[in-house]
Amino acid sequence: MAYKALCLGLMCSLFVYQIYTPIPEDIEEPWKVTMLNVLVRTTELTGTLLEKIGLMKSEELFSRAAQAYFTKPISDENVTVIDTAFNGIPVRLYLPKKKSERKRPAVIFIHGGAFVLGSCKHMAYDIVHRQMVNQLGAVVLGVDYRLAPEYQYPIPLEDSISVTRFFLQDKILAKYEVDPTRICISGDSSGGMFTAIVTQVHSEESEKKTMMAFKALCVGLFCVLLVTCIYTPVPDNIEESWKVTALDLAVKTCSFVAMCFENIGIMKYEEFISIIFRLDYTLPRSDEYITVTDTAFVDVPVRLYLPKRKSETPRRAVIYIHGGAFCFGSFKQTSSDLLNRWTANRLDAVVIGLDYRLTPQHHFPAQFEDSITVVKFFLQDKILRKYGVDPTRVCISGDSSGGTLAAAVTQQVQNDPEIKHKIKMQALLYPALQVIDSRLPSHRENEHGIVLTRDIAIKLVSLYFTKDKALPQAMRRNQHMPLESRPLFQFVNWSVLLPEKYRKDYVYKEPILGRSSFSLPALMDYRASPLLANDSQLQTLPQTYVLTCQYDLLRDDGLMYVSRLRSVGVQVAHDHIEDGIHAALSFMTSPFYLQVGLRIKDMYINWLNKNL
Repeated sequence: MAYKALCLGLMCSLFVYQIYTPIPEDIEEPWKVTMLNVLVRTTELTGTLLEKIGLMKSEELFSRAAQAYFTKPISDENVTVIDTAFNGIPVRLYLPKKKSERKRPAVIFIHGGAFVLGSCKHMAYDIVHRQMVNQLGAVVLGVDYRLAPEYQYPIPLEDSISVTRFFLQDKILAKYEVDPTRICISGDSSGGMFTAIVTQVHSEESEKKTMMAFKALCVGLFCVLLVTCIYTPVPDNIEESWKVTALDLAVKTCSFVAMCFENIGIMKYEEFISIIFRLDYTLPRSDEYITVTDTAFVDVPVRLYLPKRKSETPRRAVIYIHGGAFCFGSFKQTSSDLLNRWTANRLDAVVIGLDYRLTPQHHFPAQFEDSITVVKFFLQDKILRKYGVDPTRVCISGDSSGGTLAAAVTQQVQNDPEIKHKIKMQALLYPALQVIDSRLPSHRENEHGIVLTRDIAIKLVSLYFTKDKALPQAMRRNQHMPLESRPLFQFVNWSVLLPEKYRKDYVYKEPILGRSSFSLPALMDYRASPLLANDSQLQTLPQTYVLTCQYDLLRDDGLMYVSRLRSVGVQVAHDHIEDGIHAALSFMTSPFYLQVGLRIKDMYINWLNKNL
């Protein structure tokens, strides 16, 4: 008996010696970690013994143990769970049930398990995936790659790459309403290794596509440079004329290539231009003076610029709405980021850049609704207090199409009795303010203008309202408005509203009405064309700054707005840049900077600093 007890004791001691691992002192819940470690080591030792006596392989025992924790695809009130296959590879999809006005983020998760065991069906992964859906509102995809030893490298990796490629197709992303710019690949342990490789492979493939696109662009640039139709003579009074000529050629070359791609069916015009714009996006980089943060106000993306130095009094605030013909652009654009950063630093002000939804995926009034949503949210007492803002010193600014939205939002805020805090001032930089008359003097003078031509402007502004190609065709003839729009032309009658020097010898002719085959009430909506607001709506507007450029298709919109505002008693400051071009603020960084862009930036910020 003593001998048996001794043998049993020795065996237990040997067993404990084999599986016990001391736990470091800084480990949280050490007793629980010890128990889990003992359990894993016991399974490992048992598997080794079973393998040595020929009952089963060690990995088979681990695999069976893991399978005991596999779950079925059970949906609940928040998440729809589906087991399916992508390219023949099993996956588990977790889809949010809650509706979203915006496209969702997505997470592709590759499980661990030493390449030998595990599954996206495991209880632990199932819990994590559901939490990601609930907290992020994301589509989550678990990948079940084939396991070793039956399938050796590189088969499990190829499975992971294949699933990722399949999911990243445009049609699949559209099917699951996923935002292609908000996708993350994650993994733990061996899944983390696959995640790193899949990301590298995808990056290399993207680089190859970019290189192919770059080569195609170079060929296009070469061809287009031979086409003299893109050349626009630069007026004598324009500063840095050679640089303006080069920029104009570059812009029109890209536009020409985009047109070619659209005509041969490679991609839409606006898709190609959007790719070029996205190459210029920046990250939210803070510096010693400003904290920069990307966040969202009521699901609308915004970038916040918050001064770091302490202030004893509430700060001023500027809400800036970027341009881009409603189709392109972002607060992430280098020029927008620099302008907002300079504004925050110079004024010691809180600055908010907002990203409204873009056409053609979202037509009017989505852009206006996003903008007014951000402004209403920011003007709440609790939000103003949170950011230390004086509610009596808030300005809304915008350039080009951003000027459209800034003007429309200001009209809405000032005339809405339910909005407690009003805007102190608005700043409109070469704004677009009407679409009902497409033959203003500035349209004729700048029909083939620098950077922005009449044809391109009509093509893009049409997408703001519809994809129907009948609209741009009618706008080119100035025959796109219905009969019932006749009373609105008093608000854009340039023969009365334009100063004489800009009317020149042009003869005013009211557009031909009622010729269009489509019905678009939005064309008569003052939220899309702020110049259509009546005098009583304009009388409530705050102090206004308008900047116009001589060589700009949109010049007369701003000039007419100045006349109308002054006629109803609104205090207006107006700067007209005699050598200015459209989108000059986009050219403020090397190597594309223009002195006129820097001048406009200084004039705008100086006016804000003096009056806000």
